[in-house]
Amino acid sequence: MSDVLSLPFYNGGAPTPAAASNAPALQATRILVLDKMLKLEDLTNDEVFRDLYEDIEVECQRSGEVKSLVIPRPSPENANPAGLLKVFVEFATPEQAAVAQGEVDGREFGDQVVVATFMDEIAFKEGRLE
Repeated sequence: MSDVLSLPFYNGGAPTPAAASNAPALQATRILVLDKMLKLEDLTNDEVFRDLYEDIEVECQRSGEVKSLVIPRPSPENANPAGLLKVFVEFATPEQAAVAQGEVDGREFGDQVVVATFMDEIAFKEGRLE
């Protein structure tokens, strides 16, 4: 693993009330979905993607055990895969995912504000990324 860069949304800034997610609340699950975080160019450049993947994984591990991390990328075969521009983080427990949600929901990442919500575990396991 290469040296890990600091993620901009972990720079000590507090979430702003206006940035809070307006999505319907789903009871905490082990799957946390991070939206409004990535841009297409983050996914098409291999080096940038690799750095982002490692940074997100390391930062999420601060909240608990990360079992898997899925970041859908476009490919020549599928330019618009399900879940594009979202990050799916599977934690060991719903409690760990809830801690991570509290840390990132409403935080700024570059010029965007991250929206962190939970996803149904069965849908995640079946690959139904939304």
